Order: sequence, then C-alpha cells, then structure tokens
Amino acid sequence: MKQYLKLIALIFSSALILRLEGPSLQAAVFGLLVLVLLALGQKIWSRLKFLIPPLILIAGLQVLFNRSLAGLTAGFKITNMSLIVLLYTGTTSPGEISRVFRFLPVGLALTLTIALNLIPIILQEAQKIRLVQISRGKRLPNPLPIIVPLLHRTLQRSQQLAIILETRKKAKT
Repeated sequence: MKQYLKLIALIFSSALILRLEGPSLQAAVFGLLVLVLLALGQKIWSRLKFLIPPLILIAGLQVLFNRSLAGLTAGFKITNMSLIVLLYTGTTSPGEISRVFRFLPVGLALTLTIALNLIPIILQEAQKIRLVQISRGKRLPNPLPIIVPLLHRTLQRSQQLAIILETRKKAKT
C-alpha cells in the first residue's frame, strides 16, 4: 500500500507545483524540496546542473517575449517537477514502481515503469561521461561534451530495449 501512497503524493504534488503561480511560492516549494532531498541523502546537484542550460533558455525566452516573473516562475516549476520525480525515484525501488502501475493497461504500465527506472540510470551515465571528459582534460563549462555522448548512449540503450521488447512480444505469439 505504501507505493500507492507515494504515487498519489507524486501526482498531487506535481499538480500543486503546476498550479502555483508566482516565483515566491515556487521558491518556497524549491527550498522545501531541497531540504527534504538533503535530509534523505539524495545528491541533488548532479540533477540540477543538467537543468541549468534549459532553465536559462526558458527564463530568457520568457523575459524576451513576456515578462521576467513568468520566466522565473517557469524555471522554478521545471526545477521543482524534476526534484519531485527525483524524490519519487530515489525513495521507491524499481519493484515498487512496477507494482504500483499494475492497475493500468500492460503497455502503459510498462512504459511508465521503464521511464521512471531509466531516470537514475541516465543520471549515472551522465556522471560517468563527466568523469571521462574531465580525465581527458576537458573543462566542462559547456554542456555539449556531456550531452552528446549521453544522448548517444541513451538512444543506444533505448534501441536495445526496443529490440528486447519486440523479441519478447514475438516469443509470446
């Protein structure tokens, strides 16, 4: 039953984050999430540093086309949603994630389970790529030396997963 409560908490907290307007409320949620994640021993900087370039882009475009507070609010919303998912995937085992989606149709449950289980794996891959690039003597103010190999490995992994799933599907028929 515990895994269902976590899923319900994830859904409601995500809805709350999306409904909150104004950067001050979003900043308060951000602070609360950071405190909770730090108390649980989660490494949040590795998650946040990959969000910085898209957040700057989104906030910059919002400032150009709308107003500055909308950009700040949008940036906080994206960061808070990412931290909520990090909290869920960091405190829920892969087995619990797959069990919680049993009430859904098989295809949708499998898709959600795979997506949520791949998040920590992709973060670990990014960390490995960053260490490799640093060991090669590359400075990393530019995220491209990490993003390009990460996209390549992620697409490679998803292609292997698609082949495995297709093979299982054919084996069942």
